[in-house]
Amino acid sequence: ILFSIVIGGIIGAIARLLVPGTARFGVVATILVGAVAALVGGLLGQRFHWSGLVTTMAQIGLAVIGVLIFRKPSSYR
Repeated sequence: ILFSIVIGGIIGAIARLLVPGTARFGVVATILVGAVAALVGGLLGQRFHWSGLVTTMAQIGLAVIGVLIFRKPSSYR
């Protein structure tokens, strides 16, 4: 479980760096988005027999999508 939290945090942090603008949610949400992306990407990688690099790219891509979905606009004007 600790390993999943660490990997989720890393993947979530990479995703937040790749998304332009400000994602206004905290560390816990970043870890959750990253953990879900890592889980789904890992399952897809196993199912379709992807290499480790392709699986990691899929995990980061899914985390970017998660950040885009859950980020809040920086201004409500």
